[in-house]
Amino acid sequence: MEIIAIVLSGIFAAISPVGVIVDSVIENSISSRVENVELLKVRVDNAPNYQILEGKADRIRIATRGLELIPDVRIDTLELETDPVSIDLQSIGGKSQAFNRSLKEPLQGGVRLIVTEKDINRALESQQIQLRLQNLLDRVDRNGSGVLGKIELTNVGVKFLDENRLRVNIQVERAGSFGDNSQPLDIMLELGIQVEGGRNIQLIEPKGTVDGKKISPRLLEGFTSGISKRLDLQRLQKRGIALHILKLDIDNQKLNMAAFIRVDPEETSELPAESKL
Repeated sequence: MEIIAIVLSGIFAAISPVGVIVDSVIENSISSRVENVELLKVRVDNAPNYQILEGKADRIRIATRGLELIPDVRIDTLELETDPVSIDLQSIGGKSQAFNRSLKEPLQGGVRLIVTEKDINRALESQQIQLRLQNLLDRVDRNGSGVLGKIELTNVGVKFLDENRLRVNIQVERAGSFGDNSQPLDIMLELGIQVEGGRNIQLIEPKGTVDGKKISPRLLEGFTSGISKRLDLQRLQKRGIALHILKLDIDNQKLNMAAFIRVDPEETSELPAESKL
């Protein structure tokens, strides 16, 4: 959502008083709103041209390589192509709530996303992501009635496998029973990913070990079930967003996803699910 708001605000910020926009000006405007982007191409189709002054465009196409919305979190490839766009130029902003309010008509289009194993592991080393992972471990511990004890994340890495599977290697330290002593633990999780109905990302067939010893199926199922619930894309409908995944493939180097997205104006965001897409 944030990237769509950034793209649209960058495009309409580059409008000249006579409604003429130059691709290089748009690209510079968008680049100034992100942390970094290695390659950015934008094309706005409009007939007649004066529509742009009214916040309208027939189609917007954007292609990026090496996009970073925040430091150290890189997206290898992001491509977006919209249907007709109609927004309120006075209210468009970068936050999703403000972005919903800026829409005069529903916004929809296609998205293609590629994330590499290398970029994911780089992101996992960032302080911001490690803090989120530590919070997740704390919640897992609470939900498991403290079975793991207080644990602190020290290292995490991801390995992409074939057939839509991945392996996660986690190193943590567990508070010991005597003073400040700690016990290092090596945790390995391997699981598959599948999409049900285009909107529910499921973690399937989990396997795992702690210091080489198998984790019980019951604990694994409880963990993956909790994560899968958080990955249910129908939760986005409360924010007026419908995301339908058309393709999700993982090989030994990258994750490749194609999806259809629709964002409703704030006043229509509470429509029932069957009225969307």
